[in-house]
Amino acid sequence: MDASSAGIWLYVFIKRLFGVCAATALTFSSSYHAYRVPAASMEPTILMGDHILVKKLGHEVQRGNIIAFDAPASSVMPTEKSGKPKTWIKRVLGLPGDRIEIRQKQLLVNNIALNESYCIHKDPMTYPASLGKIQNYQTLWESGGFAKMRREQIGDDFGPILVPKDSYFVLGDNREGSYDSRYWGALRKDLVVGNVVEIYAPLSRAKEF
Repeated sequence: MDASSAGIWLYVFIKRLFGVCAATALTFSSSYHAYRVPAASMEPTILMGDHILVKKLGHEVQRGNIIAFDAPASSVMPTEKSGKPKTWIKRVLGLPGDRIEIRQKQLLVNNIALNESYCIHKDPMTYPASLGKIQNYQTLWESGGFAKMRREQIGDDFGPILVPKDSYFVLGDNREGSYDSRYWGALRKDLVVGNVVEIYAPLSRAKEF
């Protein structure tokens, strides 16, 4: 994603117009980041081209939060041409110590099926995992061993795995169109930038999370 300071100040201007105090406006830019979303991995919740605000992390991440983070080194092409880490957004679905499993596209956390009303599956096909019963599945996953695999290889069955300490399991809402923890492994806490708190443009899609 591309950070946009101009977007922050546009937002501040609008907020000021509607009466936000000057003190809040002055601290706004140091507490938030603004990004334009270049991909469709979080559809239908966040669309490609949406401008979002990310509040810098000041508390523990909760299951269901949408977060922005620096792309893990284990992922494919984790940096921009400038060498800076890419910033991605996904939804947190696994917390440290959680048991994560996907069966026939159904996500189970600690053996409980989640009702994911925000999630879409654009491909009606269900692919069985072609990995088979490989040894050291957890270790291979944690090390990013699936990072270059295709969805057809990982399949719509995944795990089970345990989310490591100080890490999260994140997925895109557009399940078949998301490159996420199924591939490159757990997301370390120290890579998290913050929580996505708002879509501020286009105005027709403006909403808070």
